[in-house]
Amino acid sequence: MAPVEKAKGALPGEFTLIEEIFAPLASDAPEAFALKDDAALYRASEGYETVLTVDAIVAGVHFLPDDPPESV
Repeated sequence: MAPVEKAKGALPGEFTLIEEIFAPLASDAPEAFALKDDAALYRASEGYETVLTVDAIVAGVHFLPDDPPESV
């Protein structure tokens, strides 16, 4: 399969940025889960671990635009 050509000046996608820039920076951090998930392990103090995650939600994609905020 031939490689996909990028348009001149096109920005790299999210997964390209993660693979090429951020994953090497996190390679020595097992709590980053090799950046394979939208989560990280945070150790606030000895014996305590919290899994943190963040993701976007978009009206019309993940919920209806008229849904009340408390239901989202």
